[in-house]
Amino acid sequence: MLRAVPTRTMEDYLGDPDANAALFSEKTPVVLFENSRIVTTGASLFTALDRLEVAEATAASILVARDAGKVIFLSEEAIQALKTTFHLE
Repeated sequence: MLRAVPTRTMEDYLGDPDANAALFSEKTPVVLFENSRIVTTGASLFTALDRLEVAEATAASILVARDAGKVIFLSEEAIQALKTTFHLE
């Protein structure tokens, strides 16, 4: 399961490789570089590819939802309730 995915600009991507590397951690294994690419990490290639697949499916779902009408995202309270229920913090 992916949680909040940080977003950076393409200029950030091209700018400082060390700063880019510092973005990643166990809790932040995915970073989206706007209009360019998504970078995933993992303990294995399978894990990194799985995270990429989840991110791609999520993006596709959002695009399909936008075509269907107004997208209503979960509130911060609902997200916090999910985190608490599933022990994600």
